[in-house]
Amino acid sequence: MKKEELHLEEAHKRGLTSALLYIEELLSEIESALHNKKGVFFESINNLNSSQNEKIKYKKKEMLQEIEKIKETLQLEKKEIISSHTISSRCVAIWETLCDMESQKLKRYGTLQKEISDYLDPIIKNLKKYNEEILDSTK
Repeated sequence: MKKEELHLEEAHKRGLTSALLYIEELLSEIESALHNKKGVFFESINNLNSSQNEKIKYKKKEMLQEIEKIKETLQLEKKEIISSHTISSRCVAIWETLCDMESQKLKRYGTLQKEISDYLDPIIKNLKKYNEEILDSTK
């Protein structure tokens, strides 16, 4: 079938584009997992050998090439991901998580020592302030 013979309705284009964008993001996460990283609460350790790493990178590249073919053949649009939108949505998620960490909310798991509340709540208040400042930086 020739490219000119293929026609998709806009709803199908949006659905395919969203699905392929999601796959592309997951492939990016897979490649990211090939690198050792450290955080405060995590350490990502690549336990794969160089042959495995190279195979994964190569297969990722092949998948992206197929995705690119679909995009071109079906004339799908590239999506713009605006960093300020991403940051804003992550800050909202951080805010919600911080609220759930306040001593009042932690009481749902049982009694909490006052000393823990006195220690934790001011730190959470600071974290909320920093989070708000990150959010404000996007405006």
